[in-house]
Amino acid sequence: MIKIKIKFLIFIVIIALFSYFAGGNLSYSILYTTLLILVFGLIHINLQRVTMKAYINISPEVFRTGDVLNINITVKSFSPFPAGFLLVENKGILSFKKNYKGDVAFLNYHKEKNFSNQLHLKVRGIYDFSETNVYFTDLFCTMKTKKRFAQTKYIKVYPRICKINEENFNEGSISQNSNRNLSIAEDSNVIRDFRLYRQGDSLKKVNWKLSAKHNEIYVKDFEEVVSNDANIILNMNKHDAATLEEEMIELAVSVIDYLLAKQLKVKLLINNEEDKTFNVDNNSDFQFLMEYFINNKSQGQGNLIDYLDSKVRTFKQGSWIGVITIDVNEALIKEIMELVNLGFKLCVFYGKGNNLEFIKKQRSRGLELIKWEEATFSQNE
Repeated sequence: MIKIKIKFLIFIVIIALFSYFAGGNLSYSILYTTLLILVFGLIHINLQRVTMKAYINISPEVFRTGDVLNINITVKSFSPFPAGFLLVENKGILSFKKNYKGDVAFLNYHKEKNFSNQLHLKVRGIYDFSETNVYFTDLFCTMKTKKRFAQTKYIKVYPRICKINEENFNEGSISQNSNRNLSIAEDSNVIRDFRLYRQGDSLKKVNWKLSAKHNEIYVKDFEEVVSNDANIILNMNKHDAATLEEEMIELAVSVIDYLLAKQLKVKLLINNEEDKTFNVDNNSDFQFLMEYFINNKSQGQGNLIDYLDSKVRTFKQGSWIGVITIDVNEALIKEIMELVNLGFKLCVFYGKGNNLEFIKKQRSRGLELIKWEEATFSQNE
């Protein structure tokens, strides 16, 4: 749709009325000149609409948080006349730059103009840059119009994977020799030997035939097997700090990537609006998890302590559990200590918690409390 300036139309009406009532060569010359400008402007702006093209170039199309996106928009005119005032605006850029007003230029005939923008990708997700609008005027700036260009352009921003800083992990954490953290369990299908009953043995292990024969209680001694499983609980409760959320997800995928490299199988449980569980055994499973993270934000409402209580019974006795959460408090520490007393090995990764005395006290009790920034190397290292 072409919009003609109201002032220009009013001026034409006034000149036409003046010429009609007053007459004279001067007034009619001004009227005809004004009408010629109007006709030429309509021809010019319609030629621009028909011949103008716009292209958007983004390479690559997959990024990670922390990357910088270079987005280039090329506008080309095939009109025999130069374009007047030109404003190029992309809706996708608007979502990144609050003060973005578009790019302004003058475009000569049969020429092209490139517009470049750098965007800092701080938040994971899928972003749409498909729609570009070009606003332009005629040479006399008496009218303006808009042309919409649609070119399918989406980018995916995945969580950044950082290198784990193993020096900051204490004894018993996942950063040390992974074999030390593998959980020991009994294989009920393989009997290693029989032995006399000891207090605390389960009655399910009693071999009644052998016990009757020897008139003493004998139990089955099963073969011990090493479990190469690691369990991670990710607390995606809703909060206002988008930056903290991105750091938390980056840490989670970094730890999982590290464990996979150690040939461990990872069971990830996510406390979100929808309770999710992922078994990550290989790169394909890991990529599936990454797709979840670019499509889901932290919207959970459930309490982390209640979530831990409901999920811990699904873990093998003595297995390693990593808890990733934004904050730690005394109630959470109490719950963690109860799980440690049950024989689980726990490591808590936290983002906030500047009470150094509180953190130091918990560490002195043998708890693994690791701040996010201590768990990975920074980008500059």
